[in-house]
Amino acid sequence: VSLTNAAGATIAVGATANASVAGHVGTQAFASATALVGYGIRQSASAFASTGTANATLVNNGTINVGASSNAFAGREGNAFASADVGTGIGQSARGSSLATDSITNAGTINVLAHASASADEDATAIAGVGRTFFSGGAISQVATAFNSSGNASATVNNSGTINVGAMATAVGGEDVFAAAFVADAVRQHVAGGVSGTAVASLVNTGPMTVNAIASALGGGEGT
Repeated sequence: VSLTNAAGATIAVGATANASVAGHVGTQAFASATALVGYGIRQSASAFASTGTANATLVNNGTINVGASSNAFAGREGNAFASADVGTGIGQSARGSSLATDSITNAGTINVLAHASASADEDATAIAGVGRTFFSGGAISQVATAFNSSGNASATVNNSGTINVGAMATAVGGEDVFAAAFVADAVRQHVAGGVSGTAVASLVNTGPMTVNAIASALGGGEGT
């Protein structure tokens, strides 16, 4: 299985959630927004014949954007919760009897970003993460498995472009506030070959690769 994103082209995968309540005196309102991207791009190749080969290849010369964004606002006497998660930005899985290969070549730009913002008169909670909740993986995840005793497996990422991975959470409230931001894995590679075969994981980076997790919380009044 192969995917090529040409120079000047853009692949965009995103989830956005917004919630807003005005709130009233004497009535506690609640605003909740959850944005989740399971996979931005997912490639899976399998070959189970005795000499089967499985290959997953991605070449990016353009722009790939994978993002989740959530915003929650609760007015007077209200509480707000915002969550934004990207399970896997780019995921590759190859399972072959004699050969299994995953390959990502990036000369363009790859952005995998999660942003959560919660603002409330009372309590506010914001959580943003990449590769941390219902899905194993990360910004880039590769799994290559060769089943034969002499089977060979490899996972390769070659970056001469730009890779940005980030999670940002912001919570502002009049009472209790909580903000958390996580990047579980920027690049995750798992390779298994046969007992007399080979297993090779390779990451070659000659371009900028930036990984950030930023959380900020501001509370007041009776909050902590």
